[in-house]
Amino acid sequence: MSQMTFRQAVEGKRQEDLIEVLAPDVVFYPPGFPEPARAGNEGTSRVLATALSIFDELRYTDELTGDGVQALFAEGKLAGVDFNLVDFLRFDEDGKVSELYILIRPSTVAEAMPEAIRQRMADSGGMPG
Repeated sequence: MSQMTFRQAVEGKRQEDLIEVLAPDVVFYPPGFPEPARAGNEGTSRVLATALSIFDELRYTDELTGDGVQALFAEGKLAGVDFNLVDFLRFDEDGKVSELYILIRPSTVAEAMPEAIRQRMADSGGMPG
């Protein structure tokens, strides 16, 4: 059985799959947050799963892959507003995502995401450690 990819985990929208593809010490650079998040694979997967739950839609359109890195390009909608997104991934020696940068435009969507994620997470039990 082949290893699940980050893209497959995101498209499946299952937190368990996201945990599987993220390194235990993943460093996450989410849009709209001033500092990188170091919440491990469980906390990061929870934030990602929450973000996926607030999108009206998300569809990957392209991929670029290099030695230990990958960029995934996507289009989506948040609160009816179209956006473009790039996931930039670095992989560790085990093939797990060790760094995740998410870039999003337009800025109105990037600025709305943190509060929407915080609110959804607060409604379901709080932010990860």
